Amino acid sequence: MVSFGFSAKSLIKGMGILPVKRKYLSINLKKGERKMTQSMKQWIESLTDAIRREYKVTTPVDFNMLVEKLGGEIISSDSWEDPEASIVKTGDSSFRILIQEDKPENRKRFSKAHELGHLFVHMGYKLDEKLWASMPVGATYPRFGNSEEEREAHYFAAALLMPKDEFLRKCYEVTNEKRKCDVQAISEHFKVSFDAALNRGRDIGIFSW
Repeated sequence: MVSFGFSAKSLIKGMGILPVKRKYLSINLKKGERKMTQSMKQWIESLTDAIRREYKVTTPVDFNMLVEKLGGEIISSDSWEDPEASIVKTGDSSFRILIQEDKPENRKRFSKAHELGHLFVHMGYKLDEKLWASMPVGATYPRFGNSEEEREAHYFAAALLMPKDEFLRKCYEVTNEKRKCDVQAISEHFKVSFDAALNRGRDIGIFSW
């Protein structure tokens, strides 16, 4: 069981974000899959909002700047095939994101955000000192296919790239008189794929199609 706590030295100070334990997970018996509860989604939304405020992140996210401010680095290469991205602990206060160079730019941006999700939510960087300290230098967070961890990292990535309030404002701006939202315009604004923007709208609850 992993608890996500916030110490006095934590990244998040006075944000009112509460620790969340693994009991937030529920079981969808019909499909046999585990899924996040609303409380966990809200926690991730609060976390990504706090990160954006703390590091003055604007849209579209400048990952080189953000990762550097966080104490990390991004290494791109076309010399490996699987996985297409990974995150490695390189020191007590540092990390490295490895990413395939030959992927579409929007996909690389989402992958970088996804790996930051693993860094914060699953490795405890700047959030859970004990969890982070328990991982040896050189440790790489493993991928688990369509697991709960991957879904959490995906949700983190979407929330970091497309903050809920900004997404809603943009959707209002590009919705026509027939109440049809221009998803392509949203994807271009946030520099994400059409599918990523569509899924974000579905997660927020404003797209039913």
